[in-house]
Parts: sequence; C-alpha cells; structure tokens
Amino acid sequence: MKKNDTDNGKPDVDVWFERALDDPFVLGERGCPCGEFTPEQWKELLLNDARVFQFDFPETAVRAVLSAADFADWESSRICDALFFGGGVLDDLLPTGNISQEDFDFYFGAEAFVDAEEFWDVAPGFFPHGFPPHLKLPYPREKTV
Repeated sequence: MKKNDTDNGKPDVDVWFERALDDPFVLGERGCPCGEFTPEQWKELLLNDARVFQFDFPETAVRAVLSAADFADWESSRICDALFFGGGVLDDLLPTGNISQEDFDFYFGAEAFVDAEEFWDVAPGFFPHGFPPHLKLPYPREKTV
C-alpha cells in the first residue's frame, strides 16, 4: 500500500492535504485529490503559501470562508506572489495598498521580463481592480531587435 492510499485504493485526501501544506506544487501532480479539499482546507493552503494561487481552487466556495482580514498582515512580497501566481484571483481581498514600489518593480517591472512590451499587454490582468495609486508604473523599455 502506498503512503497516500487507503485500503480501498483511493487517494487519502488528508495525506495529500498535509503534503500540499509542505509543498504546494504537489497540487499539480497526477492523482492529487485536491478537488475533494474543503473550502477551509483551501483557505489554509492559500494563507500558508501564496504559490497556491496558481492552482485551480473553487474560488466561489473559498470566498465564502475568506475575508480581507485574513490577508491584512501579509507583507508586500507575499501579496505580489499571490498576484503573480494567481493572475488577479482574489485581488479584491488582498491589501494591495501595502505593496512597496521595490516589490512591485521586482515582480512586475519592465526589468523583470525579457519581453516587457508583451508582458505589459497582459499585466493589467494581474490587477483587475486597477493598479494601486501609490505605485509608479514601470512602463516597458523600448524593444530591442
């Protein structure tokens, strides 16, 4: 019997949940029963590691157990992680007003992307509710041929 299987051969959701808490990338593994995670488990995963935002979680159900207060103490880099990995999912709950210019430039600045011009065609998707007004947008540099 494998470590993640029960006697009936089905994946053990609790074992996978613990694995995902340790390493969110296991959510992308074949056979992961993440579709069976409860909204509360997804909430714990999201609050534990912002990389979880890249995975397909049941947004509506998770919104019912999350609030802006859950993210209130997140530092700038974690907020940028969540935006970057999630492409703006749940951005209305994230304290985007706490993003520092330094982290914004690191994650979303023209220097962060080889093809900055193409990136800035899609960058607004990372901020569906608009760019925080305190941030200076790092407009892309000229494309080099």
